[in-house]
This record gives sequence, structure tokens and C-alpha cells, in this order.
Amino acid sequence: MAAAKVRVDAFVDARENPALVGENRENSDKIRQVTTSDDVAAFIALHLKEGLRSAGLSIVDSGGDLAISGEIRRFFVTEVNTYGGEIAVLIHVKNSAGKELWSGVVSGDSTRWGRSYSAANYYETISDMVLSATHNLLANAGFHDALAKP
Repeated sequence: MAAAKVRVDAFVDARENPALVGENRENSDKIRQVTTSDDVAAFIALHLKEGLRSAGLSIVDSGGDLAISGEIRRFFVTEVNTYGGEIAVLIHVKNSAGKELWSGVVSGDSTRWGRSYSAANYYETISDMVLSATHNLLANAGFHDALAKP
């Protein structure tokens, strides 16, 4: 990985309803919504930061050669027979002067079995979709190019 010091800035939640993170659709007559009072954008930024650090990037809390920010476009789990989660984040990588070096939409997903309307299964699906998006970001050639040119 690049030797650049990378700062992960705050993410913005651009979804229409930031509290809504899922739906149980097992009974089409009674769709049950899954909501959170947590800050989804902060959750994603934190876990993306941890994933990048685990992958070998030099992550700093302030300063840095590069800054990563993001805009949450999709973050949702639909439960029918399985839990299916999808995430899409518009990622920006800027140098220390604020010049954008790369931007792109990174997505991730997760599918898993579990008990009906289970908070633990929603949490696991959400965690897995963030991990999937982090993996896809790390596999992106444009992201790698941006890391190489602070």
C-alpha cells in the first residue's frame, strides 16, 4: 500500500430518510421498518477507516497527505426469506491542498440467513455490507492511483 498518510473525514448521509436502514417484507400486508437513532454516516466512516488501517494504509486523525470523504447514497437491508443488504457511497480522495484526485461510487452487499426480524441479523448484514464496500474500494485501480500521488 501507499506510504501516504490518509485522513478519513466526516461522511454525509444523502439518503432521503437517514433513520431508515431496513425493512422486513416477509408479510407483504405488514411491512415492518427497521430504523436507527445512530449516525449512519459516522458509522460507515469509522468502519471504513478501520478497514483501511487493517489493509496497511497509514491512517491519521489530523493533517495527512490525503483526505477521504464520502456521501452515503444507499444503505439498506431488505428481509424477505434472507437478509439482503446494499450500500453505495460516493468517495472523494483529495490531496492536502484540497484538489480532488479521484472520486467514484463504491458499493457493497451482503446476503445471509437468519431468524425473522432479528436485530443481530440486521447488524451482521450491515457490518458485512460495509466490509464488502471497503474491499471493493481497496480493489479499485483509480483509488490506488490516487493514493500514489499525494
